[in-house]
Amino acid sequence: MTERIITRETQRTYSVLLDIGDYQKLHKLRKTIPEEEFQSRLEAQNRLTRLNLQTSLGERFNTQCLQVDYYVENGKLMHPIYQIPFIEVIKLGQRYRGKSGSTEVVRELAEVTGFEKVQSIMTNADFDPQAKVIVISPQGQGNTIYGHNFYDVYSKDQNGHVTMSRYYSKSTYSQFYETAQTLDPFCELPEDPKDADFIASPLVTYKTMEEIHQTLNRQESTMSHQNYCQLLETCNPATNSYIQTLAQNPLLPEVEYFKKFNAIINLSDICAGLDLSHPSHLGRKQIIAAIRQSDRKDSMLAYLGAQIVRTTNGGCGLSGGYQISTNSHGFQSVAEFGTLNNSLEDNYGTLEIHCEECGAIYLRTPNKLEERCRCCGGTKGIAC
Repeated sequence: MTERIITRETQRTYSVLLDIGDYQKLHKLRKTIPEEEFQSRLEAQNRLTRLNLQTSLGERFNTQCLQVDYYVENGKLMHPIYQIPFIEVIKLGQRYRGKSGSTEVVRELAEVTGFEKVQSIMTNADFDPQAKVIVISPQGQGNTIYGHNFYDVYSKDQNGHVTMSRYYSKSTYSQFYETAQTLDPFCELPEDPKDADFIASPLVTYKTMEEIHQTLNRQESTMSHQNYCQLLETCNPATNSYIQTLAQNPLLPEVEYFKKFNAIINLSDICAGLDLSHPSHLGRKQIIAAIRQSDRKDSMLAYLGAQIVRTTNGGCGLSGGYQISTNSHGFQSVAEFGTLNNSLEDNYGTLEIHCEECGAIYLRTPNKLEERCRCCGGTKGIAC
């Protein structure tokens, strides 16, 4: 039976196709750079992919807190994973979304503006380490892909290191507006602010973390940070399999990577203790035990990769895997699109194929045009 995978990559909280593009681009460079440099870049890509996967799982289970430790270089905030200032990652994401026909350009431009302001404040030599900077990010309005409702707290230690901690909130727009006035009486939010207004208007406050959480109506997590770390450890075999396959051979049929990604998501649900129904009636403990056994691991991962992925639906939007359906997922930030631009273009332009006959979206082989859709053989929307 022909497997038909329909994807909407710009609406996913995690895109396997983007990973494929990144690894294909890297492997293409292998013969043009010293092997030592290639291995160094490959290791960096592996670390980035692992971080992205872990972040995606954190969003799926609404973990207690996401944290990033930035360092300052030439007046710019540098993310430990990226080799360019993080503001450039955000700008790349904004441009990608704009080229993709985004209907939320105003919000995405606000992310650029907001982070530029945060960067200016946090890198200022006169910034008081006793103060904190807060960016409120309400979930989008209407038909949005930004389904998360959260706030970021930036702090700076005596050594100049900047830490961003993210917390989910139960506040409404009106509640966010009222609390913004309490946190920062000098804030410049307009009356009846939109999501972009909040994001482009960082707040400076001297409130304690306890006061900040109380004021911003922090949402108690469905998963503690400790349980989240345990989940990541148990999911490592599936994560390692996904990354190793991409690193060793990024030219396999896309469905092979889809299955390995699905295995990660399904295993994470099992680790979280969710009541899943398996055709073979395997229990949670049996599956986890099999994953930990070297002689059973591969077959169990293959089994999990073939199962339907549970789709979550709630205040943080939808999150699922690759299956015969069109899934919409909740993004938190335009920065999540920041690595897409280089991955999805070659000398002919975009690598994305959007078939107008069957709805399939996939990446064509770099530097090679296609005449027909790989899924249905149609020609509408296919470059030729």
